[in-house]
Amino acid sequence: LQMACAVLMSTLTSFTPLLVSLRPHVEAMSMGLPVISTNWSGITAYLDDKVGYPIAVEKLVQIQGGSEVVWWFRGLKWAQPSVKHLRQLMRRVYENREEAAAKGAAARALMVEKYSPVAIADILVKEFKRIERLIP
Repeated sequence: LQMACAVLMSTLTSFTPLLVSLRPHVEAMSMGLPVISTNWSGITAYLDDKVGYPIAVEKLVQIQGGSEVVWWFRGLKWAQPSVKHLRQLMRRVYENREEAAAKGAAARALMVEKYSPVAIADILVKEFKRIERLIP
């Protein structure tokens, strides 16, 4: 059985802001899997409807919690994804496997082009050269 996509929906709990990591998204995309994920925060830098399935945000909810929530998260707002839209996207992937495979291939191409070790090394070299030119 092969996975058709990776569903990585953020849900609102007091621990969510501490545990959210984009690593699973990047790994899935790098492996050619389209991602279904909440269209909020850092993921929006590289997930769009060309390479995956962004879940609509239903509303913003203030982060609650006690001592388990790091102080700088308290009072901030967190995206609550639309469960209805999630269901629609999951059904779409199930019914349109070829579209999902094409989005997965596009996701892999994006990861290789912009976020592979070679691509990141090129960015770093350019930045180091820029900084070096500033040194008298």
